[in-house]
Amino acid sequence: MEKYFKQAQKNLKNKYGVDVIDDIILGSKDRVLLYADISNKEDIHLHVISNSLKLVGLSESDQISMKELMNLIDYSNKYAEVSGITEYKKYIINELHNFDKSMNITIPVIHKNLRTWIHFDGFKVESNQNIYALFATNITELMEHEEELYEKTHKDSLTKLFNKYAFDYHYGLRYHMDHLHILYIDIDDFKNINDQYSHHVGNEALIKMSHVLKQYETEHNKFYRLGGDEFVGLFFEQTEKVLHVANDILSKTKQIELPKTSKRFSVSMGIIKGTVKNDLVRKADDLLYQAKNNGKDQFVFEIEV
Repeated sequence: MEKYFKQAQKNLKNKYGVDVIDDIILGSKDRVLLYADISNKEDIHLHVISNSLKLVGLSESDQISMKELMNLIDYSNKYAEVSGITEYKKYIINELHNFDKSMNITIPVIHKNLRTWIHFDGFKVESNQNIYALFATNITELMEHEEELYEKTHKDSLTKLFNKYAFDYHYGLRYHMDHLHILYIDIDDFKNINDQYSHHVGNEALIKMSHVLKQYETEHNKFYRLGGDEFVGLFFEQTEKVLHVANDILSKTKQIELPKTSKRFSVSMGIIKGTVKNDLVRKADDLLYQAKNNGKDQFVFEIEV
């Protein structure tokens, strides 16, 4: 391997006037080469070898501690919103502190009110396993575009609620958590709203419905638009609280006013508490239809058996 390097180094220098070290390895203008002594995992400092930390949105310095870097991470990004801030933080902490493997992670940092996406590639130096080498690259332009696409993939464009794709992801990620409840919600007589008053009014109904649902969202308790006028909630709370939320939703939806109509607005719900957690969405949907058949504007609740 070394003989190829020396020959390539010679050819590049003599034929093209290019220095392998200065122009190729150290010459990139959008990345910083760093090293860290990882013998003390509690006090890691990233030291600059080439270029400047300003290239990746940080203050000019010959080093930055891992603790300082962690404090600059922006957890309000769309990836954290989808995965959940708690899960996202665990992922970031693990990836930035696991020096037993190669590092390959992208993080957003905010410094002086400016957000920068930094991609880290890192590896242990073979000749000394206590030294870890890293390339830090500014990929903000790429990630801003990727983040926008990521949000579109996981959110409904009309209501800005999470979509079915996000629901499937969150359900698979969290179904094992305690106090799982599924709330299946359908706007009563929605087809009549569209047919009598136009799809514009129907869309307004969906948007206003989403505003009601968003009031009850937390990090893990979320509502999703599955399509049409169907919404589903994924909640991890005591049953008493879930039913309180359901009653609140019934009450607040009655207060929704739509343009060009005085039509009474209401929803029906099917709510199931998961125990064996088998086919819960279908079971909640069955309960929804019971609520419809019972006269609408109500919910039917069951504990899974």
